[in-house]
Amino acid sequence: MFYRERVQWYSLAILLILLSGISFSIFGFISLRQDEDDRVQNAFFREMDNRYTSLDRELNLHKEFLFGLKGLFDASDFVSRIEFKTYVESASKRIGGLQAVEWIPYVPKKLRSAFENKVRDDGYPDFVFTHRGKKKHMVSDIERDVYYPVYYVYPYKGNKAAFGFNLGSSSARLKTLVQARDTGSAVITPRITLVQEKGSQGGVLQFVPVYERASKTVAARRKNLKGFVLGVHRLGDIVLGSLEKIGSQGGGIGFCIIDASASGGEKLFQSSAWTVDSKANKFYYEKELFVGGRTWKYLAVPTDEFIAQHITYRPSSFLAAGIIISILLAAYLRQRANELKETRNVTQAIIDSSLHSMVMIDPVGTVLLFNPAAERTFGYSSKEVIGNNVLMLMPEPYKSNHPQFLKNYLSTGNKKIIGIGREVVGQKKNGTIFPIYLSVSEMNSSVGGRRFLGMIMDITRQKDDEIALIKAKEIAENANQTKSEFLNIMSHELRTPMTIILGYLPLLMDEAKIPADKIIVQIAGEMDRSGNHLLTLINDLLDISKIEAGGLDLDLQSVFIPDSLAEMNEMFRGKAENIGVAFTTHSGNIIVLADPVRLRQILINLVGNAIKFTAKGSISIMVEATESEAIFSVKDTGEGVAKADIDLVFDVFRQVDSSSVRAAEGTGLGLAITKRLVEMHGGVISVESVQGEGSTFSFTIPLAKNKEML
Repeated sequence: MFYRERVQWYSLAILLILLSGISFSIFGFISLRQDEDDRVQNAFFREMDNRYTSLDRELNLHKEFLFGLKGLFDASDFVSRIEFKTYVESASKRIGGLQAVEWIPYVPKKLRSAFENKVRDDGYPDFVFTHRGKKKHMVSDIERDVYYPVYYVYPYKGNKAAFGFNLGSSSARLKTLVQARDTGSAVITPRITLVQEKGSQGGVLQFVPVYERASKTVAARRKNLKGFVLGVHRLGDIVLGSLEKIGSQGGGIGFCIIDASASGGEKLFQSSAWTVDSKANKFYYEKELFVGGRTWKYLAVPTDEFIAQHITYRPSSFLAAGIIISILLAAYLRQRANELKETRNVTQAIIDSSLHSMVMIDPVGTVLLFNPAAERTFGYSSKEVIGNNVLMLMPEPYKSNHPQFLKNYLSTGNKKIIGIGREVVGQKKNGTIFPIYLSVSEMNSSVGGRRFLGMIMDITRQKDDEIALIKAKEIAENANQTKSEFLNIMSHELRTPMTIILGYLPLLMDEAKIPADKIIVQIAGEMDRSGNHLLTLINDLLDISKIEAGGLDLDLQSVFIPDSLAEMNEMFRGKAENIGVAFTTHSGNIIVLADPVRLRQILINLVGNAIKFTAKGSISIMVEATESEAIFSVKDTGEGVAKADIDLVFDVFRQVDSSSVRAAEGTGLGLAITKRLVEMHGGVISVESVQGEGSTFSFTIPLAKNKEML
């Protein structure tokens, strides 16, 4: 009987060991398998994000190219065929997937005949407006109220079939034309078969409207429509070109691009590895692209080849090893009763060597197990924790809620974390609160009763990495916004003087319309001011470029400050008095070691900036000398700078008011250049300002050896 009872006890012990070992192995297998899946998914999503970004960048290049061509038509009353070809041939070299670039004028019915005759006189004797006939051949177009013919096309070779084609004869193209005309935005058609396409590849057309003058309402846009700049895009070439730019050949991934704006989601492009069952893949990727008023969806799944490149055999090895160990332990226990102790030692060794923190508690929360990994994680020794309540490892509100959670679970069986796993927080011995990933499993023992084993991973580093990524993303977005604002300003600043110059030139080039001498003088003055303003902008850009590249050298000389201030007085006093502002300068006989040209540039930038933003009061330049340097102060009673913007005034490409309609002109580089020039002299520059009361810009320049000129 005793032997039978011992056999039964050993059998039960073996069963318990096998179940525990297999459970632990399966848990580890599932955990490692999940890690494998996460690694495959992360690698796949990174690859797809790169592909998505490359495609989005490629589409934006096409859009920017068309807006640049639009600018050519905006800047001129007439663009010749040669000018069109020259611009497109040069600018389109960096664009892939571009079948053709076209100019589509707006032609009312009454002007059709005259328009066709003009094109024939230009060397195209067979030119006529066309549309696609019943047999899909190009035939002379029928009579319509309005025509949108292909007038310019580049390259002409390969696109001859499109020359003269009336885009208004196609309902899909006409709908997109009307949308672009009324919104004033770039608009893309649904997938179409191109007139010039000989293969099976689909394409889209991107229309950018051009108006005779600025038009802010739909009615004004319809009235002032001049025509459209058109990009003919071959979808397959664009997609594959975007992959080539990131060094990817598309292998290992099945992907598909769908036009979600089309009824039923029209397929635009599909790789050979994409199938109808791809959406059922657990690594399914989907992201939207917003292109020319339409929504495209980029769908993708990894192939077996891609997955095989990113997986290992760790989960299977862990499972096999765990099961083998469990069987060996059970067999070892069956041989001799005293081997139970050895089994415990082996089990304890596994727990002690585990990389995961392990904490076991009973139903009231008393800690029964606290392994070395947990000691390293929480900073307590096992002696300090075992026998105490697990609440000592928790901060509020978990500490207050945990007893009730255990009580509820024991009475109702409702699980909130057991067998699931979740992110929570723990508390170290020193009081530090840190993020952890906690998974809890429940065990029942005939000897010890119910037990709860928590597997804990410190995820502080992962959380820090997430925060760092978010911060880096915010920095990149801010930098991109700053660049965009600068480009907006430069577009406005460069276009204004060029528009004035180009606007006056036709008056001087037509002998029959030469204006009176007095008006010519006024025109010359306006063109001179515009040219000088344009030259200033270009010089600012060249200066900051040279400074940033380290290509600007100083010619240091002894400079007599009273002479410099006299020049400033002569240059700015009249401008200041004209706007009702007093202008004064004061300095002793101070001599500094500086580049006279660059010192003059520093003073001009600071005084010019003060005049821009001072409507009343005074502007003064004060120079004082210390033992080793001269302190320059340019003070005004102007608008001042808000406290929040003080740290931004010297940034490159940064302006407090960055809108294209701001009161003051300029690139926003003046103060940035000034700061660099001061620092190149070995000085420092600072600003003190109160909004509404004025600003004081101060900088230092080293004195020459003879500090005073006697």
